[in-house]
Amino acid sequence: ATILCAVAFAMVQPTTYTSSAVVILDPRKNNVTETTSVLSPLTPDAATMQNQLQILTSRELAATVVERLKLQDDPEFNPALARPSLMQLVGQMFSLLHPRNWFASDMPAPGTLGRDRIIDNFLGHISANPQGLSTAITVSARSHDATKAALLANTLADAYVKAQLAIKVNATAATTDWLNSRLQDLSQQLQAQQE
Repeated sequence: ATILCAVAFAMVQPTTYTSSAVVILDPRKNNVTETTSVLSPLTPDAATMQNQLQILTSRELAATVVERLKLQDDPEFNPALARPSLMQLVGQMFSLLHPRNWFASDMPAPGTLGRDRIIDNFLGHISANPQGLSTAITVSARSHDATKAALLANTLADAYVKAQLAIKVNATAATTDWLNSRLQDLSQQLQAQQE
C-alpha cells in the first residue's frame, strides 16, 4: 500500500525543470584617471558575495523580471489565473468555516496583494548560490517548462548585470559632472588671477 501511494503521488506531481545562469563579479576598477577611482573595486570576500546574493534575490530585481516577462499573465506565478487544486478547494472551504474570517475588515488593495504574491511566487522559483571560492554566482530557476526555466534564469542574470551597469554609469556620470563643474571653477579662478 505504501509503494502504491508513493507511485500515485509521483504520478500526480508535475515535472519540474531547473535551469541556471552564471554571473561573475568583476573586481576591476572603473577609473577616470590613473590615480582617482570612480567606484571602489568589489573585493571577492564573503561579505561582498553575500551582498550580491541579496541583490540577486531582492524584491526590486524580482519585480523587474516579473514586469519584463509579464509573469502576471502566467498561471504558474499568478494564483488568480491558475485552476484551484482539490487541496486548495478544501482549504478555502475550511477557511470559510473559521469564525475569524467571518468579520475580516482590513483587506489590502487587490492590485498590491496580487503583485506581491506574484513576486513571492517568482522568488520561490529562483535561488542564487556562490560557486566555491570564486567570484561566480549561479542563478537557478525552476519551472514546469524547461524553456521558461531557462528564460527566468537568463532574464534574472541579465537584469542583475544591467542594474550593476546602471550603477556604474550613474557613478561615472556624477563624477564627470563634478569634474566639469570643478574645471569651470578652476578656469574662472585662473582667469581672475590672470586679470
